[in-house]
Amino acid sequence: MAERVPSIFDEYEFTAEELKNAIVFSNLQRLYMQSKVSQCAVQKLNLVFDPTKSHEFMQQEAYVTGKIDVLLELLVEEETTLPELLARIEEQQSLRREAARKAVAGSKAPGSTNS
Repeated sequence: MAERVPSIFDEYEFTAEELKNAIVFSNLQRLYMQSKVSQCAVQKLNLVFDPTKSHEFMQQEAYVTGKIDVLLELLVEEETTLPELLARIEEQQSLRREAARKAVAGSKAPGSTNS
């Protein structure tokens, strides 16, 4: 089972097999996500610019663009080869462990107030 990573967000570490199963979508799931991308793209095209509310337009456009980006990221991730994906995850985990080590070492340093 995937292990929870200490974080303020829900984050998990996956084994290679779990990761492989998590990123491979059924045909129906793929079609659903592609349909959602299409719906969001139409929504984005139908945004109306009002010069008196330009910030509102930019926020709406950024929100829809973000939804499209997330869906596309999920769809493309399956096409990334598993070794590349595992290497990227291992690199992220190493960086996180190193940052945690530095934080612990800094809190134990002489003169530190975190005793």
